[in-house]
Amino acid sequence: MTTSNDADLLLAVLVQASNSSADPETSVSITLTVGGLVVSGDLVPAWVWLREVRGLLVEGSGTGADGMANVFGMLADDALGDALIRDATGSLEDEEAPAQALPTTIHLARAVVLGAHHHQELAGGLWRGRLSHVTGWTFGRFEP
Repeated sequence: MTTSNDADLLLAVLVQASNSSADPETSVSITLTVGGLVVSGDLVPAWVWLREVRGLLVEGSGTGADGMANVFGMLADDALGDALIRDATGSLEDEEAPAQALPTTIHLARAVVLGAHHHQELAGGLWRGRLSHVTGWTFGRFEP
């Protein structure tokens, strides 16, 4: 495994395990500190997050929402396909393939952002962030 950023290795491995799951029910409650804020939610596989974004776009009435929804749907299908292969074979790697890079982003569902004097539920409860920006984390949800 290789990583090209300064993200917490254990968190990156946890995200990689989540992303490798083909089970849509895969989630782990987690709380992160990011740029002075606390973000709390459920860590979900990237493909689940992408499908949820697609659903939000389908519900949206903005111009071009259908086209964007299709793009997110295709990305979700590709990521799910990779997860299904991992489930079936135990890995996407063979002995001669280079080590798979660790993920650089984390995806949360049912997320809330907590600041010093407020907490904000997010549209659709979806949040995505760079692992290298996470300065601390713990299991479980922070409920104000």
